[in-house]
Amino acid sequence: MAPCKLCNDQEKKNEDDGRLAFDFTPDELIQSASRQGCSSCIVILEGLRKSATEGWNFDHDVRRVYARCRGMHNQKPTTLSLEVYFKNDRPKLELEFFSLGTEAWKAILPRTSISGHPLSQKALAWTSSLLKTCVEQHVVCQNPKIPQLPKRVLAIVPTGESGVNVHLVEDQMEYAPYAALSHCWGMHRTCVTTLETLEGHKRGIQWYSIPKTFQDAILFALRLNIRYIWVDSLCIIQDDPSDWEVESSKMADIYQHSYLTLAATASPSDSQGCYPEYHGGTDMSPVFIPLAFTKSCPVAVRKPLGHWDTVLSNHLIHDYPLLSRGWAFQERLLSPRTLHFCGSELVWECREASTCECGNLDGYTSPGGEYHQVLARSEGQHRSNSVNVFPDFINPMDLVVKARENELSMYAPGYEYAKLYNQVLERLKSEEVLQQRYETVIQLLRMEKEPSELSQQWRKLVEQYSALQITKPTDRLPAFSGLCKRIKHLRGDYMAGLWVDSVWLDLLWRVNVLQPEMGNTKRSQHRRPSWSWVSVRGPVRYWDDIKCLSLGPLSCYPDEDPNKLALNVRELRRRPLDFDYDVQLAGKNSFGEVASAVLRIKSYSRAAVLRPTFDNLAPGASNAHNPFKYNIEVGGHEVSFFADYALTLEGPYASRGGEMVTLLLIHPQIALVLTPSSRSQERSQTLERGLKSRLKKLRNKFRNSDLAEKSLKNGLWERIGIVRVSDTLLDLYQVDWMDGAEVSEFYIV
Repeated sequence: MAPCKLCNDQEKKNEDDGRLAFDFTPDELIQSASRQGCSSCIVILEGLRKSATEGWNFDHDVRRVYARCRGMHNQKPTTLSLEVYFKNDRPKLELEFFSLGTEAWKAILPRTSISGHPLSQKALAWTSSLLKTCVEQHVVCQNPKIPQLPKRVLAIVPTGESGVNVHLVEDQMEYAPYAALSHCWGMHRTCVTTLETLEGHKRGIQWYSIPKTFQDAILFALRLNIRYIWVDSLCIIQDDPSDWEVESSKMADIYQHSYLTLAATASPSDSQGCYPEYHGGTDMSPVFIPLAFTKSCPVAVRKPLGHWDTVLSNHLIHDYPLLSRGWAFQERLLSPRTLHFCGSELVWECREASTCECGNLDGYTSPGGEYHQVLARSEGQHRSNSVNVFPDFINPMDLVVKARENELSMYAPGYEYAKLYNQVLERLKSEEVLQQRYETVIQLLRMEKEPSELSQQWRKLVEQYSALQITKPTDRLPAFSGLCKRIKHLRGDYMAGLWVDSVWLDLLWRVNVLQPEMGNTKRSQHRRPSWSWVSVRGPVRYWDDIKCLSLGPLSCYPDEDPNKLALNVRELRRRPLDFDYDVQLAGKNSFGEVASAVLRIKSYSRAAVLRPTFDNLAPGASNAHNPFKYNIEVGGHEVSFFADYALTLEGPYASRGGEMVTLLLIHPQIALVLTPSSRSQERSQTLERGLKSRLKKLRNKFRNSDLAEKSLKNGLWERIGIVRVSDTLLDLYQVDWMDGAEVSEFYIV
């Protein structure tokens, strides 16, 4: 029998197609179902009619329906889904068909129905089964032994008649499994532990005074036979800065050793509960298909549930507010297993598996799982000594630099690239020397290694974390400190959001877009230093294609004509990053808030001009300055400039545009844009006193004993953005965009 002309029997018309897709009007579907007798169309029609509410009727109110099913055979499959568009202004309706059995029926795949409420027997059985499997079978999720309880934890004891006795225990020195709560605080903090309430909370906390979110988490933990739960607002003394600093720095251990983290993912505050207005019963009445069509496979239809990926869209942030919070980021990554209370279902994440009640997340790798997989591989390499512990610090391209220096020293000992460029170019014109040079370049290129997987993952984490919200600006580093602590033994020294072993790559962050709604148009005076991503508001990005101090792709060196290489511009400006740093912490947390920080970099530098851009922002307007876009003009060329904030807005960091700035080369294609520090005189004097008091220590660190004095004499600098020259200018036209540059030292704050 020929396939249905409308739905093609729910099969792709071409096996190479990425998805099944077709569309229809109500009349077309009715005709195919009733007159042609297509079983697939009968199922779809019945599902649409069953899904109709009192406000609309499929036969009369629908304009068109689009059906799709992605990755039916060769990719991760999705079940048959419909988008229903109406004749009036009613928003589109999305539906998904799914099989309630264990087998698919054509493009309708098996999915599970949703429990309806987290405390239902079905939900508890689902959670208990996953928890048992994870604890007994997932090696990477297991703790080697039962952990010791945190310094303070809530003891929860059922008292009968659905009552619960809750009290704060301190310094128990007991070993027992405990749950941890991840939640949004909200605007009103109604129940916290302070110096005044500490002793009272040890005696007991009245149930009515406990916020609904905490109550829900406590009741759920008890249903899983967990007798202790850690809640930050009750287990850390909130008005004791010393206690807060010490205990918050332990969060890496607290969440990492928790038996289960309960995440109030859909709740915007403590008062809303873990499952506010829970509407888990979104399954519509199952549509049973006649035996001849489906072999007694029951089919149901429902509105699809929203799920998150690595980056949240705006509507998902509204649905899952916890995932937009900075503190929750490390809690999620560090926990061996997390149960998310979502608006309609439960979602399980552990280091080996992720799933949800509806079944659409099966096979999804959680951020925590990916994070620990990288850690496990890095630790395995570290133990076996099969790789260098700090592969980025010992830069493989130092070999290239050394080869160039040895070659050039034969002609001009003590050379500086910029000054001797023309001389060296003349001396290397002979074909024999060029050929030798070319062969050396190719050989060293093939020896070059990419940065370690751990350092690459770190920058991905920074990209994700920087896009999240932090209530207190001073918490931006502390809220990330648990992840830092976890990898410290593999990375070495840490410097305010960057790692010494990959500092030249970590410096290459940029603010992609300046937008008022993102809150990143002004520089926060709370977030220093300017060379770290913590100095800006909003998300930052790194260039994916910049992974090493590469001479460029092999395509830059065509085999057929090596004579064209002469002296490649990428080679001309290559030098290993010469830097030192001094970071003073504001407290006891080694990865926490910074009191002061200075980064010394010695590299090529040259002057450039900051140019504002002008747009016709409104009818009749001309030459209106766009405060969010700028250009950098250097050597007669305009290069891509990414400002760290809106430079021309009013404030202590305002820049007029059209002024001179300094480019400090970090990579042959990339330079930091610097200006003299605009700190207030008082802050500069404070920093100067601090630098002088540490002068002896700095003398031991720096090669030249008078560098610290020079930094005070010559002044401090700050970063205002970053520039990148295009591959076309650098490789095709061989433009030396740093022509006339000199090697100089800068102290950046």
